[in-house]
Amino acid sequence: MEKIILPKIDETIYKEVLDNGLTIYIYKKPGFQKKYAYFQTKYGSINNVFVPHGKKEYRKVPLGIAHFLEHKLFESNTDESIFEGFEKDGAYVNAATSYNKTYYYFNTVDNFDSCLIRLIDFVQSPYFTDENVEKEKGIINQEIDMRDDDPDGYLYKKIVENALLKSQYKYDVGGTKQEVGKITKEDLYECYNTFYHPSNMYLVIAGDIDVNHTINIIKNNQSKKAYKSTQAIKQKTFKEPDEVEVKEDKKTHNVVSKKVGFAYKMNFDLKTDEEKYKFSSYLNCFFRILFGETSDFEENLIKDGIVKSYFDSFMQRYDNENTTYLVFFVADSDDEELLRKKVEEKLKDRSNLKKMFELYKKLLIASFVRKFESLEMCVSYIRTFGIEYDLLDKYYDIINKSNYEEFIETINKLHFDTYTKLVLDKKEK
Repeated sequence: MEKIILPKIDETIYKEVLDNGLTIYIYKKPGFQKKYAYFQTKYGSINNVFVPHGKKEYRKVPLGIAHFLEHKLFESNTDESIFEGFEKDGAYVNAATSYNKTYYYFNTVDNFDSCLIRLIDFVQSPYFTDENVEKEKGIINQEIDMRDDDPDGYLYKKIVENALLKSQYKYDVGGTKQEVGKITKEDLYECYNTFYHPSNMYLVIAGDIDVNHTINIIKNNQSKKAYKSTQAIKQKTFKEPDEVEVKEDKKTHNVVSKKVGFAYKMNFDLKTDEEKYKFSSYLNCFFRILFGETSDFEENLIKDGIVKSYFDSFMQRYDNENTTYLVFFVADSDDEELLRKKVEEKLKDRSNLKKMFELYKKLLIASFVRKFESLEMCVSYIRTFGIEYDLLDKYYDIINKSNYEEFIETINKLHFDTYTKLVLDKKEK
């Protein structure tokens, strides 16, 4: 067993790799009652062009299939549902699919061992039939309708679609009704057998855990399951162009007043995780200084009548062969051009940056350390960073060693000449 020691934040994570390739990480936190376990595969909505296990040719599977597969793994061929089993043990269980991962998790105070085996077993026991696949399509389509009925969710989804061209991040995690309608049980098994091999998965466990005991019960469980050896999964990657798919778009929706959203698109050649993290940290700092809670930008927009009651800004990173950033601005406004003009004027503002940068840096360091005081926040933070937990110390160093000169050098690389705009108007009665 390997001990990953993080001296900068005074934490230790235990790591074990089983013979079948499954990687286990245990974060022991004495004194905490609640325990957490996440069973995660490196498979999400962007992983839809690949060479299936046992095949030689690339295949493109229907959009939304990773999310569909997550739903179907909760299908049981017994009278007791997966949820009922966890409820009997006093545990909460759920799952989620993102762009590049799917995870199944539970938390509990009691019966941790039985819940852990239950989690592993149901994820490793797929049960797909023609009937239950067809039944699920109706449920997924209802979810798609619910997301599209939400103006904010719809606005974000359409802006991303309009901004990206080649990147698989272009598509919503849940897919579309048309694509979901194509999914078969054979598709699900092909994706499952490719991406749910233990060598492509890992277990993250946190709480007041007996490390050796927990490793042993997982080993015992996995020794009873036969897994064929597998090779690295071949997947197609894409380089995202600089231009946008649609520059200006207009839709009607169930909004109370007109809603405007636009996003600036920028591509950069960032190679390592550390480089991406540092670049993103500086960009987040910059946009929070200009448009965050400490800024009076929103207040001034409302006071001047440009925005009625709401303004928001945020940034998303999409890792393709290159790295794409979209910087979003959303507001209820009747004058989208004046709003964009005000935003672009603010983006050129360099006053008071140094003082605010030093303040933001202190807040970021405090926030980083504070996450390890809450087990739930800590688990979420570790899971988000993925499996390279030894990088956490490097991330701490990146924050701690960040400096104003490098910050300015980074934001001077930003350009705001490429954007996409979407207006949501009220539907006519």
